[in-house]
Amino acid sequence: MANTTDAVMAKQERRVRAQWKGGCKVELTARGLAWMADEPKAAGGEDAGPT
Repeated sequence: MANTTDAVMAKQERRVRAQWKGGCKVELTARGLAWMADEPKAAGGEDAGPT
């Protein structure tokens, strides 16, 4: 059985925004934090962030 903290966390709304930046690059934002996802150059990306 889940503890109280798990039950409260399960009910919270979580939002993540993904914005395409061209090519294979996507900027992700959640809770005021931002990071870039991209493919390696060998796969057609710019290697600007984790795959």
